[in-house]
Amino acid sequence: MITTALRSAYEKLFETASIPDLGEAGDGGWTADKILAHLLSVDAAIAAVALGVVSGSRPSFDNRISLDSWNLNRIIAAHSGRSDLIDHVRNQATILCDFADQLSAGVDTSQAPANFANKHLCRIPIRSTCISVHSPFPCGTGTRLHRRPPSQPRPHDGG
Repeated sequence: MITTALRSAYEKLFETASIPDLGEAGDGGWTADKILAHLLSVDAAIAAVALGVVSGSRPSFDNRISLDSWNLNRIIAAHSGRSDLIDHVRNQATILCDFADQLSAGVDTSQAPANFANKHLCRIPIRSTCISVHSPFPCGTGTRLHRRPPSQPRPHDGG
């Protein structure tokens, strides 16, 4: 897996997150600190799945903890400030990308079940459609997602 674009995106994120006095999101969204805390949590979960795939186990990805306000606030409180959060995300992103760069083609096609429990992540509006994840997707490669109109209800997933 080639992570050049991902590494570049992280660097742009770090540059933006380093801007002083970013303040609160005008639309009620997450602050820079919450986004960084989310990245720490979700990147760790992704790395755990990738390591599980390489070990031969059958891991699954579940993003619920990386969206939990209590968990995000815990992560923020464990750091001395935004620069400390950025340094931690940078270190973890480097490890994640270094590992991903070493994945073989055979590992890239492994499937990992995904649980995007948050309703806002199960339905991601993109122009006039929504994306839903209802099945395992390949680790380290793109995935095909089924598109449906946003007005169409999400199929019942048994949960």
